[in-house]
Amino acid sequence: KSSKMMRALHILEYGKRFAMKEVPIPKCRPHELLIKMAAAPLNPIDLDFMKGMSGSMIPEPPVIGGLEGTGEVADIGEEVNQRILGKKVSTAITYRIFCNRCNEMYTSIQGSYAQYFTVHQHNVIELHPKTENSQAACSFLVPLTAFGFLSETKKDHHQAAIISGGSSHVAMTYTKLLKKEKIPSISIVSSEEEKKAIQDLGVKVIGIHEGDYEEKLKAAVEELKPTIAFNALGEEHSGKLFSALPNRSVMLQYGKKPFKNLSSFSSEDFLFKRKILKGFWTPYFLDGLNVEEKDKIFQKIADDLGPEGEQLFKTRIQAEYPLENWEKAMETYQANPIKGKCLLTAQVISYFQQNYLYRKSAISKKKK
Repeated sequence: KSSKMMRALHILEYGKRFAMKEVPIPKCRPHELLIKMAAAPLNPIDLDFMKGMSGSMIPEPPVIGGLEGTGEVADIGEEVNQRILGKKVSTAITYRIFCNRCNEMYTSIQGSYAQYFTVHQHNVIELHPKTENSQAACSFLVPLTAFGFLSETKKDHHQAAIISGGSSHVAMTYTKLLKKEKIPSISIVSSEEEKKAIQDLGVKVIGIHEGDYEEKLKAAVEELKPTIAFNALGEEHSGKLFSALPNRSVMLQYGKKPFKNLSSFSSEDFLFKRKILKGFWTPYFLDGLNVEEKDKIFQKIADDLGPEGEQLFKTRIQAEYPLENWEKAMETYQANPIKGKCLLTAQVISYFQQNYLYRKSAISKKKK
């Protein structure tokens, strides 16, 4: 096989057909880096993307999957400084983004579920060389989203906050940042398992699965008076959360659970109590940062995950799988996402090794 070829997971038809294919290693455009992939996580947004549920950012298939990852810079475009060659970086794949440094619109169909992939030079975080690959792989989307939440919280001087989806990685990371800033918060979860997962964070935790949920929510809001909420709940519970917020509060929808309508919301909250409902999307947050602000956040993330860092952004990892074993990785992650992320690594296994792993998995299931 040619050294100029690679293996990559292709989406042939959203939600239906996927395939590992051998394709040429992509060449760098002027402002691009070629990353030799070390690890790439399965995130909720990756699952949505593979189903074709990521809104306007979906390119026409075939397209390589994977929206985040880490690896070593193996090659660079002609407009890139050579100092980045060989560095460990993390990145998110943005299929369409405007770079305010290069003053150009950047588009790509090269996802991270491949042995190599290309990214824009200004969309990477340069990491400490000793940062673990498992942590480096998850060091872009969640930390930047959590910083976005914190930015929204601080810019209008909110004194307390609510976050739903409390046991998710992004919710827990935001909660840690709030705690560091001494801003009290309320975490909303949907099961006892989720409640146990975040009990060590030392914040108020309320479960929508509990019979007295609305009473507990009302009491917590009266005590802490949160005026900002980040919501990933479905329509019914979103309306209840919005109603419980004090006057002049703002709620930002960051989850993918759809609203068919706003029937669970009261018009009084909008008209007379002057509450605001809007969305949050991490790429738009990044677009709003100037160069200095973006570099400062990138450096904070790199320092935190380095050998001397606080590890505020540390991710729970439940399993790692070779890229060829992507189906098993998806199955494991979807079965219990609370246990942590599943990673795909660039290790390539043979057809016979793959069949052996599948047979071993099937035998294990039968024994259970």
